[in-house]
Amino acid sequence: MYKAFLSLIIFLLAFPAQAEQGDQWGYGPVEIFNHYPLAAPHATWSQTSPEVLDQGEASARASFSWGNTYGSKDSYRIDAETRELRLEFDYGVTPRFELGVDLPLFWRGGGVLDEAIDGWHDFFDMPEGGRPDVPADQFFLGGLQDSTAPFRVHEDGTTLGNVALQAKYLVTKGSDTFPAVSLEGRVALPTTKTNLGHGSVDTTLGLVASKRFGSFFLYTGASWIYYSDTEISQIRYESHHAELFAALEYELSSAWYIQTGVIWSGETVNNISQHPNHSLYWDFSAAYLIDQKTAFELLVRENISAARGTIDVDFLLGLNHRFSLS
Repeated sequence: MYKAFLSLIIFLLAFPAQAEQGDQWGYGPVEIFNHYPLAAPHATWSQTSPEVLDQGEASARASFSWGNTYGSKDSYRIDAETRELRLEFDYGVTPRFELGVDLPLFWRGGGVLDEAIDGWHDFFDMPEGGRPDVPADQFFLGGLQDSTAPFRVHEDGTTLGNVALQAKYLVTKGSDTFPAVSLEGRVALPTTKTNLGHGSVDTTLGLVASKRFGSFFLYTGASWIYYSDTEISQIRYESHHAELFAALEYELSSAWYIQTGVIWSGETVNNISQHPNHSLYWDFSAAYLIDQKTAFELLVRENISAARGTIDVDFLLGLNHRFSLS
């Protein structure tokens, strides 16, 4: 699979579309990564836009996400809360090429949201999933491996996450006929000193496209992710997996953009008995342009598949500012 993906990337670099006019993207999907407690120690992907910054233009983004997870089966229980403060800086090196760096500060623990989530479920008559049967705001990651040997993850607290370096190349801006297409590469470094992150390099290669349809914008993307560190705190990970997304954005006004989209991930954890082999999330988000350079972002993420192997709900607030360095 990954060989075919690399072949497609080489083809696009060699034969980019020639006809280019107009912007085939809007604000773009609000970006958030997978904070499920067993997935978060490794690199994951995000819904994103093929847009690159103009040459000499820079952007600084700060986002804070807060998620809650409870998933249990006979063989395991995942009960935790996650919070992440992420600082991102990107710079347009050429009209088609930008570089960036992400600095995450990550926390994992018992948290305080369990009773609020229970009330949310009660109000909307949603399934409880066994939450009332365990103490509120407890931190517990444990169960049985496929070998039937027990495991228990004890690491919680705050840490500098895995710093990521990113490059994006705009293959084509698109046209009235063709979508805009970009290639993206990310390298997540082993900067975390605890088992809340990975101990060697994670690599991501992504392909992103977008197309305008009047006031609507359609975004799609596919990625291949490689983990060189395949075991963290008794949890064993697949070295290769894929992630796919599709998102729709509506330009409500010159200041407001609203988005919805889904992102799917293949199997990551592979040694926990009965653990799901995929995740599927549904994001609802909005971006408000305070002015032409600054935007406020809001996102809510819900799991729609593999409820016992995904984060239940994740909230994000973000602030994004563009400025010139030329």
